[in-house]
Amino acid sequence: MEWEILLIDALIGGIAGGLGALLTRKLAAQHRFGRSVVSVALVVGGITVANQLIAPRIRAGRDQRDIAKVGQQLFGSEQAAKLYAASLAPILRDPKFRERIATARKLPLGTTPVAGASPDGTTMDATAQLVGAGMARLTDADQETFADLKVALGSHSPELCAAFWTGRLRMDELSTALHQLSEEQKAAWIRISMEALTREIHATAPAVAPTPEVNEAALKTLQDGLTPDQKETFSRTIQAGQDVSSADACAAFRMVLQRGKALPPAVRATLVRMMVVAPEGS
Repeated sequence: MEWEILLIDALIGGIAGGLGALLTRKLAAQHRFGRSVVSVALVVGGITVANQLIAPRIRAGRDQRDIAKVGQQLFGSEQAAKLYAASLAPILRDPKFRERIATARKLPLGTTPVAGASPDGTTMDATAQLVGAGMARLTDADQETFADLKVALGSHSPELCAAFWTGRLRMDELSTALHQLSEEQKAAWIRISMEALTREIHATAPAVAPTPEVNEAALKTLQDGLTPDQKETFSRTIQAGQDVSSADACAAFRMVLQRGKALPPAVRATLVRMMVVAPEGS
């Protein structure tokens, strides 16, 4: 609603009009027209100042409150919600973000509902897709941190742990698990997600991805270091595809990220990327 801005316009317009009357009170009667011009000019000027200087601040404050409400639901804490709003609101006002959202939604730029930066459901879905794509552009260190956060989340929910392998993620499960993280972990999740989003909307070229041969070599190196039981579970998981059980999917996800820590850095980085970056087209 714009009632706050209309109220500010009225108040400042009234103050400016009063100031105009005060400044022109001593003008002679024959200069009455001049007095009216000065008063009108001050009223218009006051409203212009309100719209240019004050109204954007009101909108920004309102938008941050709206985003904070989403953050409160997502993370379950006021501290994380405030950080989420402070981090996301400037990105939503970025012209590059608006362009990417318009493209993602296949709508003309003039019709995208991001002008006030208040996120609707469709915009938030498109934003999540941009974050996912931007994960491929993160540094190895940030991808590693994000992978550790996913392991921590999976420890609070076997279903979510399995979803990190299958891709069948449910938002309610993710939010419930996010509530269980420490404030430091929530802050890391927000920071890395916003970094991925920023990198994606400002990207000028496709992200560079490892070749299938590099991925296969990394998985083979991982499997060579597993115990016989782990090898059996991992092979069963790979062969099952989307029909994999939740227990096997979660076990495979943990093997890649936990057992992989002992592998050479290049192999580890490849495995982490596979668990953090969504496959192309998904």
